[in-house]
Amino acid sequence: MFMKLFIWIIFLVSFLSYLYFYKNLFMTIMSIEFMIISLGLVIFFFSNLMSMEYFMLMFFIVSVIESLIMLCLLISYVMDNGSDDVVFLHIIFL
Repeated sequence: MFMKLFIWIIFLVSFLSYLYFYKNLFMTIMSIEFMIISLGLVIFFFSNLMSMEYFMLMFFIVSVIESLIMLCLLISYVMDNGSDDVVFLHIIFL
């Protein structure tokens, strides 16, 4: 029960940070990533499908979303001729 509450708190904090930092690209992307991961964990803990196959499927979906975000950031970094170093650091971090 405590774990489910903790995950909901993570989702709420990430959503509020998304609303607060909507003009900053780096914080917006980080907030969206945390929202996706916390929603995946909420679905995992609330479902009856507590099997390893479901967990691996959720992990694969989150990895694909992360890869698409990284690709979009890389394209925006190249299009801006490398003007935003924070985006580049985020790509290195991923």
